[in-house]
Amino acid sequence: MKLAKRCEKVLIMSMVAAMIAPSTFAATKNEMVFVTANSQGETQKIIVSNHLEVNNETEVKDISELKNIINLKGDEVPTKDGNNLTWQTNGKDIYYQGETTKALPVETAVTYVLDGKEMTPEELSGKSGHLKITVKQTNTVKAKKIIEGKERELYAPFYSLGMIMLDADVMQNIEITNGKLLSDGSRKAVVGAMLPGMSENLGDKGIDLVSDTIEIEGDVEEFYLAPIYISTSANLPELSDIKGLEEFDNMTENLNKLVRSGNQLVKGSTTLFSSMSLFNTKIKEFQRGMNSFINGAGQLTSGISSLQGGAIKLNTGANSLYENSVAYVNKGKELVAGVDKQTAAINSLNDTLAQVLATLPNDLPQKAALTQISGGMSQLKESSMTLGTGLSSYVNKANDLAAGAKALDDGSESLVEGLNSAVEGTKTLEQGSGKLTSGMNSLVDATSQLEEGAKTLATGMNEFNKEGILKLKEGVSDKLNSLSEFLEIKDALVEIAKDYTTFTGNNEANDSKVEFVVKIEGVDRMVVEDKTTNIAANETKISVEKKGFLESIKEWVKESLA
Repeated sequence: MKLAKRCEKVLIMSMVAAMIAPSTFAATKNEMVFVTANSQGETQKIIVSNHLEVNNETEVKDISELKNIINLKGDEVPTKDGNNLTWQTNGKDIYYQGETTKALPVETAVTYVLDGKEMTPEELSGKSGHLKITVKQTNTVKAKKIIEGKERELYAPFYSLGMIMLDADVMQNIEITNGKLLSDGSRKAVVGAMLPGMSENLGDKGIDLVSDTIEIEGDVEEFYLAPIYISTSANLPELSDIKGLEEFDNMTENLNKLVRSGNQLVKGSTTLFSSMSLFNTKIKEFQRGMNSFINGAGQLTSGISSLQGGAIKLNTGANSLYENSVAYVNKGKELVAGVDKQTAAINSLNDTLAQVLATLPNDLPQKAALTQISGGMSQLKESSMTLGTGLSSYVNKANDLAAGAKALDDGSESLVEGLNSAVEGTKTLEQGSGKLTSGMNSLVDATSQLEEGAKTLATGMNEFNKEGILKLKEGVSDKLNSLSEFLEIKDALVEIAKDYTTFTGNNEANDSKVEFVVKIEGVDRMVVEDKTTNIAANETKISVEKKGFLESIKEWVKESLA
C-alpha cells in the first residue's frame, strides 16, 4: 500500500517538475475560466477573464473565441479578424473578459440522497435526516499515446481541488470520503482533491489514492448549503516539498543489494556450519591425542622415577670407583718409587762387583764364580727396570681411570639432580593433566553446541532468504515494474498537459495557462430568510477570495499525499 501511494507521488511530482520548466514567449496569457452552475453542477454561465503579460511588447497578437469582450483595466480595443485579436498595449499588461458557451473539459455533477432517497436541491431544502452529498467529475479530454509499445487513450491530467462550507449547527457526525474536514467551531469546511480520469489512466495497479469523487455524509437539521467551489487545472499545484520521493531513485539497486547480501549471508552461514563441523571433528581428534599424551605422561613419570633410582646407584658406584682408583694410583706410585730404589741398589752393587773382578787374576777360581754373579746382576737390573716401566704405565692408566671415574661421578651426580627436577616436573604435569582433561571436555562440548548452533543458523538463514528476502524482491519488483509503466504514463500525461494550455484560444507566439473555477450554487434553507443564506454564501466567497483558493487547501493536499 505504501509503495502504491509513493508511486502516485512520483507520478504527480514528476508531472509538476516537467510542467514548470521556464520558456520564452512574446507574451504570457493567464486564462481564468469562471463557471456558474446550479446546485446539481449543471453549467449556467461561463465568463473567462484573461490577463496578458506583454513583457514590454507594444503590440501583442492573441486568439480568443470569447464573445462580448470587455477591457477590464484600460481603454484599449483590439483589432479583430475572426478569432484573431491584435492589442496595442504601449507596454502595459492587458486584462479582458468575455463569455462563452463552449463545453467544459471537466463536467461536475452533485447528487443529494436523504435517508436513502435521492432528492433535488429544492426538495431537500430545510429537510432533516441522514444526508449523503456526492460531488463527481467527468473528464472529457482524451489523447492517444504509446505506452509500453501499445497505443492507449489517456485522459488529460486535470486536477481539481474542492471546498464545501458547512454550518456546524446544520450538519453533524460528518464522514468524508476522499477529503478532509476542517473546522473553526461555528463553521466546517470539507476540502478534497479529485483527479477525474486518472484512475482509468493508471488502470488496475492497486491505486486507491486517486478519485474523481468527494463524498460527504452526516446528520442534518433543517438543511441548507453554501456554494461549493471547485478549482480545476491541468497544471498541478506546487508540492515539491513532499519528502521521500528520492527513495525511488535507489530502490531497485538497494533491493538488489539486499538480495545479494541475503545470498552472501546464506553462503556465509553454510560455510560457518561446514567450518564448525570440521573444527568439531578436529577438536575431538586433538582430545584423543591429548588423552594419549596424558597417559604417556603417566608412564613417563613412572619411568623417570625408576631411572632416578638407577641414577642414584650409578652415582654411588661411580663415587666408589673414583675413590678406589685414586687409592690404586697412590699405591702404584709407592711401588714405582721402591723399584727405582732397588734398581739403583743393583746398579751400585754391580759396579762394585765389576771393580772387584778387575783386581782379581784370571786364573783365580773365584773370579769365574764372581763373573757369573755379575752376569746375574745385569739380568736382575734389566728385570728391575722392566718392572719400573710397567709400574709407571700402570700408574698412568690408573690416573686415567681416576679421571674417568671422577667425570662419571660428577656426571651421575648431575643426572641425579636432573632426574629429581624431572620427577618434580612430571608430578606437576600429572596434577595439571586433570584440569587439562576437564577443560578439554568442556571445549569439546562447547564446539558441539556451536556446531549445532551454526547448523540452526544456516537453516534459518536459508529459510529467511527464501521466504523473506526473495519473496520481498518478487513482490517489490512487481511494483517497480508497475512504476516503470507509471513513469511512461507520466511522460505521456505531461505531453497532454502541455498541449492543454487554453480553453478559448491562444496565439502560438504566446505562452498560456488556464485554470477553471466553478461555483456551484448552494441549497437554500426554506425556513431561513434568503438574506441569511446569501450572507453565508458571501462570507464563503470573501474567505476564499481573500486567502486564495489554492492557498486555502494546499497544506491539506500536501498532508494527504505525504
